[in-house]
Amino acid sequence: MARPLTVSADGLAVTLEGNTHRALELPESIELTRATQIDFDFTLEDMEEVQAICLDKDRNMDGKNCFIASGHQNINWKKLSPQTAVGETRHYKIPVGMYFTGTGYKYLIFMQDNDSSNRDTGKSTFANVEIGEAPDLLVKVNGKDTFLPMREQVAAFDSGQDSTAYPLAVSPDGLSVRLEGNIHRAVPLPAPVVITRNTNLDFDFTLVEVKDIHSICLIETPSSNRNCVILAGTQDWERFNVDYTQVGETRHYSVPVGLFFPTAAGSAGVQYLAFLHDNDTSQRWRGDSTYSNIALSKVTRPALTIKVNDVDVAIDMATQWSHMATQDTKVHLLEVLPGDDRSVHLSGNVHKSVDLPSPIVVTEATELDLDITVDEIAEAHSICLEDSKAQAQSHSRCILLGGTQRLSSWITINPKALEGETTHAHIAIGMYYTGTFDQIVFMQDQDANRDAGRSKFSNIEFRERPSLNVNVNGIVQSLPNYQKLYNSDQDKNGDLMEVSDDGMSLTMYGNSQKALAFNDPVMVTEDTVLSFRLQVDVAPEITSLCLDEDLVRGEPARCIMAGGFQRTGLGSIIYKGIEQTYVGEGENLYHLRLRDFYEGEMNYIGFLQDNDADEDVGLSTFSDIKIYDVQPSCLEDKSFSFSMTECTLDAFLGEVETVMGNPANGCSNTDAWAELMSFFDASSDVEIEERIGNICSSAYVPSTLPFNQMLGEEDQFLGEFFDGGSSWNYEVDEAGGPDLSADAARIMTASEQFDGKRGISWPNVHNFKRCELRAAMCCYVSNRAVATPVDGSEACYMDFKNARETNHVRDGYSIYYDGTSAREEGPLSCSGFAWGDDAGYADAALRGNTLFHVAMKTGLLDGGDVEQLPGAPMCGCVEQMPVVTRADCTKTVAVQTVKVTYDPVTRFFAEVDITSIAHEDCGDLATYYDELVTDGKALAREKVLLEEHLVGEGQCGAAIAGFLGTKGFVFA
Repeated sequence: MARPLTVSADGLAVTLEGNTHRALELPESIELTRATQIDFDFTLEDMEEVQAICLDKDRNMDGKNCFIASGHQNINWKKLSPQTAVGETRHYKIPVGMYFTGTGYKYLIFMQDNDSSNRDTGKSTFANVEIGEAPDLLVKVNGKDTFLPMREQVAAFDSGQDSTAYPLAVSPDGLSVRLEGNIHRAVPLPAPVVITRNTNLDFDFTLVEVKDIHSICLIETPSSNRNCVILAGTQDWERFNVDYTQVGETRHYSVPVGLFFPTAAGSAGVQYLAFLHDNDTSQRWRGDSTYSNIALSKVTRPALTIKVNDVDVAIDMATQWSHMATQDTKVHLLEVLPGDDRSVHLSGNVHKSVDLPSPIVVTEATELDLDITVDEIAEAHSICLEDSKAQAQSHSRCILLGGTQRLSSWITINPKALEGETTHAHIAIGMYYTGTFDQIVFMQDQDANRDAGRSKFSNIEFRERPSLNVNVNGIVQSLPNYQKLYNSDQDKNGDLMEVSDDGMSLTMYGNSQKALAFNDPVMVTEDTVLSFRLQVDVAPEITSLCLDEDLVRGEPARCIMAGGFQRTGLGSIIYKGIEQTYVGEGENLYHLRLRDFYEGEMNYIGFLQDNDADEDVGLSTFSDIKIYDVQPSCLEDKSFSFSMTECTLDAFLGEVETVMGNPANGCSNTDAWAELMSFFDASSDVEIEERIGNICSSAYVPSTLPFNQMLGEEDQFLGEFFDGGSSWNYEVDEAGGPDLSADAARIMTASEQFDGKRGISWPNVHNFKRCELRAAMCCYVSNRAVATPVDGSEACYMDFKNARETNHVRDGYSIYYDGTSAREEGPLSCSGFAWGDDAGYADAALRGNTLFHVAMKTGLLDGGDVEQLPGAPMCGCVEQMPVVTRADCTKTVAVQTVKVTYDPVTRFFAEVDITSIAHEDCGDLATYYDELVTDGKALAREKVLLEEHLVGEGQCGAAIAGFLGTKGFVFA
């Protein structure tokens, strides 16, 4: 029974039901070429023996020109892959020209074969059928648009490998070709192309589904050797691999094919562009990738620019060749990318040398700086210098910067470059070898997998290091920067010490132990002083400076520790009695009399920055290094005097220098430190600072009033008051009852008679004995006069162990803020003050006046502020007080003159003449502390510690969470 084809209303689909073999005559016969393809959508509702589409010249069908989309009968016709299953709709693109070509094709045939007893079963639909020519592929050849005729495509290499069922699908604009399924296909170039060393193949590659091999090739004949570049795949072929594209990526490639497979002498050149999409699995239709914007061109390879003694030097990358030919994988090149002429990229196993335009001379002071970026770590990443193009017999001039292997014959630098990181290397090449060299060698050794490993060498610079200036008894020795390993088994990271261009400072990075030789030996006697400045920016375990006879550190002790956090296991390191420099303190000046440590003839000055836990940690700078012998004091038998507005260390030293500069005193120089080392017969700068501090502090003693006596109260009463007790805190003013103005009348009297004219001592009570941050405050929760006191701060928590003498509790804490109510603790107001880090500053000498003004006059008498938070003092050093968000600030300003007089008989005498003392509002205490840091009166690290007590608006929750975290609790 003839069964009609059911055509959809829009004419785009035809449905077959039951046993149907129907041929539709095309309006005119068509020619099938190599580029002809047929596209359609196929929907299967009920499978039968064969469901197929065919193109034929007549209606005498033999199945040779048919393509089966589904069916359960096994016949020797062309089966599309994959077959459509019941319920599926699948799109097919069939390169019919790869199966049969010719003219006179006039029938489009639809078949649904069913030879069973019930020929009514089976249902399928063919839709959107389109027969056409694939566009030609547009390729640029040396800048010209060139169309590759798809009708002339052929199977490439071993023709039996190509699955002709899968087309090269060229986009309508001709710029892209998509490969789906197993394809080994070549398309002829219009004319042969000669591949030279500067030929590049550029294209974009998109990988949707990876299969065995995805590759693009340039070949002379369809059966030529596979001169292919492999871009992705699951198999490992010994071909020209580049960095693989991953599924879902689009990657641009610029492949120097001229260095992979240049055209052999006598050959006309390559004549085919081939695509290899290998899939040997049973599902040969799998795999999906696209090539776009393909171009063959002659390129100029960018030069690599390095610096040699601050001069740019361009290296011609065309001079690269294999260094140690048996090790180099020739297909992997040194690449300099456009726009970055100071970097050279290495991919895979590479041992390549490049010629220098002029030789480099390496001396003991020569250093090499570079950055190395390791994207994929190899067995070894190295840079070398060579003096000829001959194959090197060893790696004795190679610097090993990173890698997975330990190579004893190479020069190893620590810290090693790590995968995924950029590491700066600062290498004292002259410490390892010297000579004249005309080549640089770049090595990335990878024997296990020669395609693995990716790195970049950048910012390569050779230069001579500046000499270090050391003043020895007034004569500057410029020490050649020939850095010797000092205690060599400890110096592991290879970092050089960096001397400033003026030679006055030396900076150490990471775990470093090196020494410089004196031009002439230095004799250390009982009068010798070692002076230097030290700044520590990143703390190591040990920072020390050494004078030594040789390069072996040990006994007797020669190294003086001036920085670092290690306190045990120091061995021969000298550290007792030496003031340490901490991070954030800026520069500290040292004058150390070496008689307490060692004597003898010294040949080296050594610099030790030890950090075994992490060899990259540590950043310290020594500067202004002097070694001098103490001379007899030129002022000890003179009489002199000078006056200052503040008797600080710096002011005192400045005045001493002025006195020394007076010709009448006969001083040969004006170095105040050197003079005072002799004057006081001091062992160190710390001793001098203490002596000056005592002199300056003594100026205030005669006129200073004891805090308790001024108020007519005992120390016990003051202690109770500052803890928040005593009648001054508990009583409430009321008619006929307690009256603060009467009860504390001494406060007004003291304020009027003493505070503005004389110093008031720091009270002798426990609340103010440990003000290490030189800041104090009072926090009040009540008021004698008003029902609701001023609320200017938030209380966070109190750690009881910080104020045990107040709360009489060994340990514990109070949490005042519950995280939900901004004023959970009730009204709170805090007022405080801070003073400078020199006892001679007026605000330090008169801090008792400031406390009296803040706590007694302003807080209690004028404001009526009383009582403390539970478990906390009312007033005290900030370290003993509760953690709060902020505090008001008061600063003290004095108009004064401090006069220091020296007489050889009576020695030093200091006195202060105070004209006035005033107290000023300085806003917020934490903000004011910043001013102290800026003015050099406090350290930045001290401000960080202060912020643990004054945490800032809205930060109570974070502060409490951090505190409770130390207790093993979570604040929620």
